[in-house]
Amino acid sequence: MPLTVANLQNRFQSQIAPGDDTEFYRILSEADERLLESGRWHWTREKLELTVDTVTQYVELPDGYSAIVACRLDEVPIGVRWEESEYYEEGVGEIPIDGCRYRIVDQGVIDGARTFKVVGENIETVFVLAKIESAGEIDDPSDELICPSATALKLMCLGIVYEEANDIDRSQAYEGNSLRKLKDYEDSYRGIAREIFSPTQYNKLPRRARVNIP
Repeated sequence: MPLTVANLQNRFQSQIAPGDDTEFYRILSEADERLLESGRWHWTREKLELTVDTVTQYVELPDGYSAIVACRLDEVPIGVRWEESEYYEEGVGEIPIDGCRYRIVDQGVIDGARTFKVVGENIETVFVLAKIESAGEIDDPSDELICPSATALKLMCLGIVYEEANDIDRSQAYEGNSLRKLKDYEDSYRGIAREIFSPTQYNKLPRRARVNIP
């Protein structure tokens, strides 16, 4: 379930911006955006099926998405190329990548939409992993955060607070801890989290009567 601003206000606004909702919303917005941009976490992208415009050979990302992380045609992965590749002497269609002759070329933002040119013949549909766009400024308690980890958000908020107070060492420490918590969250999601401690090493053993000890 997505985290809401109201939930996080109740949990730690007093540590971030006591009594100042506007300031808390500003810092929380920035923390959410920083964590969204900090890595290719599973919650930062979604699968989309895009229809190719048969006239322009363009596909556009819908609202709420900022970039293509990966893409394929049917079962064939294809490379995403920068705009500059269209100006290579050999031409974009002749650059071999992984033995695939199809390409998607970033065209930047056209009429407000992130646009890509599909290079190849008879292509109607492209399947992509699209990066989620930042939610922007938070201004309502019912707004939802993109980052799913409350702990990571709290630590990043504190990092921003200390950064703006010019306490860079403490800021970096909080931001580093935030990213580590986010990595732990991602590892748990992927089923590769490691056991942090051995219970038998730290838990008190049950007391046994002396007569039971061999």
